[in-house]
Amino acid sequence: MALSIYLAEVFGWYLAIIGFIFLWKRGQLMGAVQDMASRRSLVMVVSIVELLAGLFLVVKHNLWVADYRLVITLIAWAAIIEGAAYLIMSPKDFSRWVKSFNKPNWYTGSGLIALILGIYLLIQVY
Repeated sequence: MALSIYLAEVFGWYLAIIGFIFLWKRGQLMGAVQDMASRRSLVMVVSIVELLAGLFLVVKHNLWVADYRLVITLIAWAAIIEGAAYLIMSPKDFSRWVKSFNKPNWYTGSGLIALILGIYLLIQVY
């Protein structure tokens, strides 16, 4: 339980901050993401780290319960799936993937979801 509380605190603050940044700086982020998509080596390094982080989380926190701990588990599995998918995708497919999501509305929606989940996690542990 102590690990769940710790992870909820970390992810709660992270998601709240990232959500706010997605809403406030989406134009800058769109440029950065487009730039990253053209640098395959950077995509590979980020994907490997994301995959590894997801595996660490799932190994220690794979709790499928109907409370705040499920949010942490879903984040962990999403990191594994996303990291592995980006490693498997060809550069052309990855570039197409980025173009389909790298739009202002996506950052607004994602920012709101991240902000809400972050606040939810923080409320659960404070």
